[in-house]
Amino acid sequence: GIYEYDTEEDAINKINSYPTTKELMVTSFWSIIGSFLSKGIIFIVWIFIGRILGSSDYGAFGLIRETVILFASFAGLGLGITASKYISEYFVKDREKAVNILSLTMQFGIMMGMVVGILFYVFAPYIADNMIKTPQLVNELRISSVILFFSALNGAQIGALQGLMRFRQIAIITLLQSILSFPIFYLGARFYGLTGAVYGLACYYVIISILSHIELHKALLVHKISLPFLKAWRERNIILTYSFPAFSSGIVVVLTKWWSDVMLVNSCDGFYEIGLFTAAYTFNS
Repeated sequence: GIYEYDTEEDAINKINSYPTTKELMVTSFWSIIGSFLSKGIIFIVWIFIGRILGSSDYGAFGLIRETVILFASFAGLGLGITASKYISEYFVKDREKAVNILSLTMQFGIMMGMVVGILFYVFAPYIADNMIKTPQLVNELRISSVILFFSALNGAQIGALQGLMRFRQIAIITLLQSILSFPIFYLGARFYGLTGAVYGLACYYVIISILSHIELHKALLVHKISLPFLKAWRERNIILTYSFPAFSSGIVVVLTKWWSDVMLVNSCDGFYEIGLFTAAYTFNS
């Protein structure tokens, strides 16, 4: 379309005249700011934890974190992406459909989080013994089971907030989450070692779930939305046609990263090597 205009200035003016251009600029700005600040703070947190725990325990923490991320992907099932896409697409032209999808993703997120979290807790000894071959981490894995519920719930909530165009609020939420989690991570690792760091990770997910729940509740009040329960299941087909394919495309990367970590632990010098790898991967992230 740019080449249809006489000058580049004409093309830019035309682009700027679209009603969605300013909205895109604003939402992109808040997404970038929120991501930069929150990830920057968490990067500093990982450095502190690494220095406190040392290479071996930091490696164990990294393996636990990757295991949680893997199972959280199953719990989340791509619901955040689904909510973000369909709510933003239908909120104006078919509000009832958008609200049903919002309710469906929330219900499904809660259900999947509970199911996967309970299963993870029950089978933590098996996961520790047979999957990651580190039976000494069974207690930390069981602590992590609470993360799976809040991760699935929060994925659906953040997806709903994105669909409702609450990008500035999301940026504030992620920033507050990082700031509030900093002392919890530090004190946990300082006084309780690896177990304390895992408790800090659990608190990290609980905090953002509470903050995003509060903000989503505000958004629903602003738009005068009450979430239906049974009517929402009319849209259940999107779980198979969109959520599951979205989940399937992302799980390959997560599974590969987790499997490489497990191989590193079992083929090298215990957790020491994965501690170094986790530190390097933190810089990459």
